[in-house]
Amino acid sequence: MHLFSFLRRLRPTIGASGTEYGILVALVSIVCLVAAFSLGRETHSAFSTVGSEMDTALASAKAQADNTASNATPPPATPPRDPAEDDDNPNSPMILEYTVEAGDRVEFNLVDVFMVPEGQDPNTGPYGRRALRIEWGNGEVSTCADMGEPTCDIQGVPLVGTGTTYTRDGVYTVRVYGKFGYFAGGVGTEHLTAVRSWGDVGLTNLSGSFNGIDRPAINLASVPPSIPSTVRQMNGLFQGNTTAISGVEHWNVSNVEMMNGLFSNTTTFNADLSGWYFPKATSIAGMFSGAQAFNQDISEWDVSRVQSFYSLFASPNGPGAFAQDLSAWDTSAATTMDNMFQNQPNIRGNLSGWCVSGIAQRPTNFAPAGTGLVEPVWGTCPPTP
Repeated sequence: MHLFSFLRRLRPTIGASGTEYGILVALVSIVCLVAAFSLGRETHSAFSTVGSEMDTALASAKAQADNTASNATPPPATPPRDPAEDDDNPNSPMILEYTVEAGDRVEFNLVDVFMVPEGQDPNTGPYGRRALRIEWGNGEVSTCADMGEPTCDIQGVPLVGTGTTYTRDGVYTVRVYGKFGYFAGGVGTEHLTAVRSWGDVGLTNLSGSFNGIDRPAINLASVPPSIPSTVRQMNGLFQGNTTAISGVEHWNVSNVEMMNGLFSNTTTFNADLSGWYFPKATSIAGMFSGAQAFNQDISEWDVSRVQSFYSLFASPNGPGAFAQDLSAWDTSAATTMDNMFQNQPNIRGNLSGWCVSGIAQRPTNFAPAGTGLVEPVWGTCPPTP
């Protein structure tokens, strides 16, 4: 519009006639239209080029993303829970965890392996996983046949030297399927770091289960929060352990009869066992002997059936830490208390109310002199208040 106003002002200056002026305006209009058309084509071409390049870039980026996604390692899928690992599942295995270095060997012994009925294949028959089978976690598997006992008919005879040698450093999960009454430590027990499950294997005896040929399970730090109700003996189970064992605090030990040396010579064990109830136990000799750190309140323990208190809190390797008052204990079944508080300088309490009619005279090394402990009146049983 500004161009045509300019032309109207220009007409008087150049002296053009009406016709000449009209032709001039027409020519200028044509030039403008041609220029606009050309500019539009170039603009369209430019935007088309840009759009094409953007489409190409987007397509390339998408292809690269798809390729990356297809080549990427997918996150590991969570394996479905194996029902065989439930403690109440009739086929559940005993599960152990070992931390080893390349070249380490692990062996253990199984005693009182339950018999497989005659004519049944222990590995493929209807007993299935209940037949003796050990998966070592490194791809190796041991079965009855591998151990020279094709029928597992070996009740009462130990399987000795059953094991594997690991070729790589790592943490290995060992699963033991079958039925056996006694698990005993062997070579490499010091590499045992955890018991994940006792399984349903028929355990009745855990005595010395973690005591190895060379060294005990000094690195065992974790055990299940319960033990099988079939267990009757736990003598020396944690003997020599050097870690703060967790998991034992709430064990139901009401069916256990023998616990001699259970925590003996442990260096850091000091778990709260105040809730333990063992009315069937007849011997707890040496249960905390050499347990350098133990000092928990166990004043309410029911020891009414215990006969042997021999070296219960003895500390042969130096002064012990135990300093609890046990005056409320019912010791009426006691027959021996030799070395019961040997080298425990902090022991306190008035034990004059203890019933010790079964021990006629002061036991040898019953307690250190000068501790302030009031000892029982030996050979007597004070009347119940």
